[in-house]
Amino acid sequence: MTAVAQFTYPVAGRVIFRQDASDPFADTTVRVESLLYSDGTKNYTRDHRWQVHVDRPGRDYFNWTGRCLSAGRQFNPYQVDTDDGVYNECVNEHHPFRCQMGDLSNKLGRVEVAGEKQVGVRSERLVCSSILFGLNFV
Repeated sequence: MTAVAQFTYPVAGRVIFRQDASDPFADTTVRVESLLYSDGTKNYTRDHRWQVHVDRPGRDYFNWTGRCLSAGRQFNPYQVDTDDGVYNECVNEHHPFRCQMGDLSNKLGRVEVAGEKQVGVRSERLVCSSILFGLNFV
């Protein structure tokens, strides 16, 4: 089974999720393909958070102060407590089982976005293969 997140603006690129459809407990392979600024930004930036949200993003991606609010809350089917005192075990101590399922930054690491096409091609990479994010839940 494959799920693809395709981005066009302000960042272009794809994130591909793959998992054996016959085994809901199999590892999910996550691949980030050439994230590149499509809004004219020329800077190469690192350390971007990324998450899976419950809703499809609307047109608010043009709004710098409220970008992607339409995507709703992070995907959290197990209702992991997000209170700072509890969620710090995910963020600071890197316990991925204490993270929301959609919190890919803290589970898998942060991503990079290129400002130029040739750098974007070099930034393509396999992020991980993990049991911590199953496609049968999405």
